[in-house]
Amino acid sequence: MRKILVCGTIANKPYSGQSIVPLQYIWGLKSLGFDVLFFEHVAAQGCWDEHQNPCSFSNSAQYKYFVTIMTAFSLARGSSLLYDRGQEHWGASLQDVTRFAREADALIVIAGGFPPFSKIVSAAKKKIFIDLDPVYTQLWTAVYGADLGLAEADILFT
Repeated sequence: MRKILVCGTIANKPYSGQSIVPLQYIWGLKSLGFDVLFFEHVAAQGCWDEHQNPCSFSNSAQYKYFVTIMTAFSLARGSSLLYDRGQEHWGASLQDVTRFAREADALIVIAGGFPPFSKIVSAAKKKIFIDLDPVYTQLWTAVYGADLGLAEADILFT
């Protein structure tokens, strides 16, 4: 079975309807016959509880939301939430995601920017960036000098 690695945003936007976007890509790719592994990165400073107080990874709203969504949509076995450069995780480990990246036909990054894992990004045969909000992305890169890693992309969809 052909493999696709997908990176997007679910945990980093808990309580929002944005979760449906990566879920649509995951289910679409699965319906086309791909083995899909979805992963996301949560930075240490990005973890907060239901009152928006800083907290540990496993007690965070981000962790709980990701686990709830991936379990509810029967995607727990094909997902990974990597915390703070991969020191902690839920689902597939950083090593598992890197191994999957080596075997995958492509890495698809859905908005936001490329993940901070050079081994994963460099292992991907093709790197595809799907820009869901081109004005936002172009402003952040051109005006504010944000490096979203777009130079890594072999293919850019806007």
